[in-house]
Amino acid sequence: CWDAEETGLLGSQHWVRLPTVELPRVKLALNLDMIGRLRNQEVTTMGWRSAAGLRPLMAAANRRSRLEFRFDSHISADSDHHSFYAARIPVLHFDTGKHEDYHRPSDDVEKLNWTGLETIGTFLAELI
Repeated sequence: CWDAEETGLLGSQHWVRLPTVELPRVKLALNLDMIGRLRNQEVTTMGWRSAAGLRPLMAAANRRSRLEFRFDSHISADSDHHSFYAARIPVLHFDTGKHEDYHRPSDDVEKLNWTGLETIGTFLAELI
C-alpha cells in the first residue's frame, strides 16, 4: 500500500528506492486504482504486456468472475504501478473508469458498487 500518489507517486517511488525486500524477489506489482464503480463488468487494464504470459494468466483467473477487460497497451505514469514499471518489474493496473464524482467531495461510500468490488476481489484472488 502506498501513499502520496496524487502528489507524484512519492510512496511507491520511495519504496522502490528503499525496498523492504530485495527488488529481484518482486515478481509483479498490482495496482488497483479506482475499482469501486464497476459498470457493465468492464475493467481497463494496463501493463499486461510488461511480462510474457500475463494476459493468458488473467484469462484463466477470470473464468468465474467474467469481467470484460479493456486492454490498454499504454502504460501511464500517473499511478503507483509506474514506479515498479520504471524499475523493470512487471505490472498490472486495473481501473473501472472515471465517473462524474471523480476527485470531488461527492465521491461518497454510498456510491460504491459493492457487488462489483466482490467480483474484482474474486478475480484478484484467483490471479494471485
